[in-house]
Amino acid sequence: MKVAFVSDTHFGLPRFEADATAQGRAAILDAAQKADILVLGGDIFDHRIPRLETILEVAQVLQEANAILAKKNKGRSEPAKPSAAGPGARESSSLILG
Repeated sequence: MKVAFVSDTHFGLPRFEADATAQGRAAILDAAQKADILVLGGDIFDHRIPRLETILEVAQVLQEANAILAKKNKGRSEPAKPSAAGPGARESSSLILG
């Protein structure tokens, strides 16, 4: 079983927002393609309370990653939970952990 760890994507970084979004998206989807489990280690967002548009962008990327992982885990006797996330210094733990 392969585990991928992605952190510090900083979605919503004002100075480089389009670039941060493209790089974060590429990192997460590439990791999902190469691994069985995806762990997001924090600083997913650049702000403690990101803009709604940024949250929606990240949600879309994570849905795509989950679809990739779920497809690969389908048919296993005990499929792994496809993804997990933990808050970083820039996030509110309630935003990430619910």
